[in-house]
Amino acid sequence: MTQDSTFVAWVGLSLVPRVGGKLMARLLDHFQTPENVLAASPDDLRAVPRIGSRTVESIQNVNLEEVSAKIEQWQTAGIEILPHYAADYPPMLKATHDGPPLLFKRGNWSNALTQTIAIVGTREPSTAAHDFAYLLAEKLGEVGWTIVSGMAVGIDTQAHRGALKNGATVAVLGCGLLNLYPPENKSLASQLTQQGALFSEVAPEVSPTSSQLVARNRIISGLSQAVILVESDVDGGAMHTVRFARDQGRPVFGVDFAASGNQQLQTDGAGIIAPTPSGIESFLALF
Repeated sequence: MTQDSTFVAWVGLSLVPRVGGKLMARLLDHFQTPENVLAASPDDLRAVPRIGSRTVESIQNVNLEEVSAKIEQWQTAGIEILPHYAADYPPMLKATHDGPPLLFKRGNWSNALTQTIAIVGTREPSTAAHDFAYLLAEKLGEVGWTIVSGMAVGIDTQAHRGALKNGATVAVLGCGLLNLYPPENKSLASQLTQQGALFSEVAPEVSPTSSQLVARNRIISGLSQAVILVESDVDGGAMHTVRFARDQGRPVFGVDFAASGNQQLQTDGAGIIAPTPSGIESFLALF
């Protein structure tokens, strides 16, 4: 994408801490363009509902020359930058109320993809869940589903690996695309860029934080038609994806394992998948 003034201003504004999709919408409603936002006085910015003084100061400090230089560096490194208004921004994510104003991407993603499903779970799975996550992703990949997950160790890694056997898979990261986490999955990330894509909403050099790892779960569910929880305790990180999915109106399924998160899903009335090949067939029959 060329570096027109709106694009550079949009990137600079999107990378301001605490400027997410909702505040971006309020800023644009008030000022019409990102250029106008960055040119606004502190008093004018404070007129926008629910904007804090730190955010006002950060917006004032955006240096568009530095932003433009960073954009060039990132694009040279093979990273695509997708503002929310771009035609190649994933449409299902764009339709959510909390889609990020900016996405960074490496690899292959087509907006023609209509069969996307998230497979998530614990970083410390039982042997049965570890093996089933791979089988589930493998079988879904065989019939054309693209698997979305978070590239964490455990269930996520197994989901990506199973999907790579026969199809495509997408990882959403809580770190920058030039600062991959976890480091032991760097080779997996390389495979993903060949048979899928890596996405992140944070700048490519950024290290992971707990808040970013939580926030990326709304992107995992937002890119997906449905979410499958393979295994998680009720207070596990994968349960954030379940909550985001419900908020976005995505169907949620749980695999029939004994973990407390899975049992909570069953109590809540979620669809339950038996951890067997026939259970996968029964799930596929729903679609």
